[in-house]
Amino acid sequence: MDFVTDLPPSNGFDSILVIVDRFTKMGHFIPCNKTINAKQTAALFTQNILRLHGAPRNIVSDRGVQFTSQFWKAFNHSLGTTLSFSSAFHPETDGQTERLNQTMEQYIRCYTNYAQDDWFDLLPLAEFAYNNSDHSSTKKSPFFANYGYHPVMDSILPILPEDLSTNDRATELTDTIKELTLNIKKAQDAYTFQANKKRIPAPDYQIGDQVWLRTTNIKTNRPTKKFDYRKLGPFKIIEKINPVCFRLELPPTMHIHNVFHTSLLEQVTQNELSDRHQPPPLPVQVDGQEEY
Repeated sequence: MDFVTDLPPSNGFDSILVIVDRFTKMGHFIPCNKTINAKQTAALFTQNILRLHGAPRNIVSDRGVQFTSQFWKAFNHSLGTTLSFSSAFHPETDGQTERLNQTMEQYIRCYTNYAQDDWFDLLPLAEFAYNNSDHSSTKKSPFFANYGYHPVMDSILPILPEDLSTNDRATELTDTIKELTLNIKKAQDAYTFQANKKRIPAPDYQIGDQVWLRTTNIKTNRPTKKFDYRKLGPFKIIEKINPVCFRLELPPTMHIHNVFHTSLLEQVTQNELSDRHQPPPLPVQVDGQEEY
């Protein structure tokens, strides 16, 4: 789940809630407003997802206030749905939703008017066009993966043979699911291979290690980013979430999530030369507070 925000107003809306199924890749584009809260998000989820597909087993999202609120957590707990949040400044965790956002935006970009205020009317067509197109991972359209047939677009063309028996239909659905699973696995392996071509093995950080935190996505009160410190810290690792995500012991005045991907961390190395000690950097202003 993800929000596409700050769009030109169209029919009273300025944002889109994008939801995609991890298995069939079926997507839903739901118009909303940037000011939407957790209760309104739950209402949209019920009206557009729950009534059509039931409760999901797991939801992956970023750490927007709608998704981290107690109401949203309690709502999903009542449905038996677990929540997974992307690590700070690492949108690849919810990569398939980010990719779907680009597909939707590309479709609307091609057909919207000059004022860009008619995207609300284009949204249902964009959703239909996406769900009725073959996905690169599954080699099937989300419609076919979900229902076992394509929607009727031309009454002259038959969708399925008229004499297809119930057993044949059940067998076809089973074969389709098996093929989807195989194609998704192949696509995931291909994505992993391409992504790892330019990656080096992640450092083997352990609890208690001191690391620097890159300031790539951290805003300070200094006049320009070009001359600002590239790293903050050092900070101690207090928890290993998984091999590539770690929780840092940050000062309580830093109002940011304290779990970071290993790409944003750098191990502290001690100066091996005698009588040479690097002084700690001067404090910088983060969210109005001095941080070291």
